[in-house]
Amino acid sequence: MNLGQYYRYFKAVHKRNLEWGQVRHIMVQICSAVGYLHQRNIIHRDLKPENVMLNPLTLQVKIIDFGFSKVHTAHCTGYMVTRWYRPLEIVLGLPYDHKVDVFALGSIFLELIHGQELFRSDSNNDQLHQLLTICGYPEPLSKEHKALEKLQIVSRNTNQLQFYTRDLSDSTRGLLTLMLSNSPEKRPNVDQVLHSLA
Repeated sequence: MNLGQYYRYFKAVHKRNLEWGQVRHIMVQICSAVGYLHQRNIIHRDLKPENVMLNPLTLQVKIIDFGFSKVHTAHCTGYMVTRWYRPLEIVLGLPYDHKVDVFALGSIFLELIHGQELFRSDSNNDQLHQLLTICGYPEPLSKEHKALEKLQIVSRNTNQLQFYTRDLSDSTRGLLTLMLSNSPEKRPNVDQVLHSLA
């Protein structure tokens, strides 16, 4: 069973979302696996609940589908399969690194907490709108901010992520805010995420 199937099944049967201990246990394992990849300079590039297999009895997870994985080079292509887990730099067609996986991990993390996808979009433009509305605008002078200016997309003071994280502890809210930042340089690496989950 994949992780998406599991959390939906759990919600249907128990009429509630996963418990914090379950979410933490699952996220620590996923982050450990992604950390192993990153230590070897590999970017998964298609992290999503459907690419995480889970044993429902033990909650042991395994990452699958390495078809879009790539050894990180200066010239990574912008194509990643699942739009809902794409960060701003991919949507804008900018250079990227392993922090794209950290963004996807943050999306999965919040999805497990809320029991639904955060960035359901029908197009690249819709994804761009949702990223800016939910996660806010990137840091001024960043390559992401400059790309938005070239597209004549005006910065607005929006950040709905606070709404989605309002019931979480300060430390978890802070971690998710960094993981889902539209400024990749602000995102923690996977080791830092693991340290925060410990």
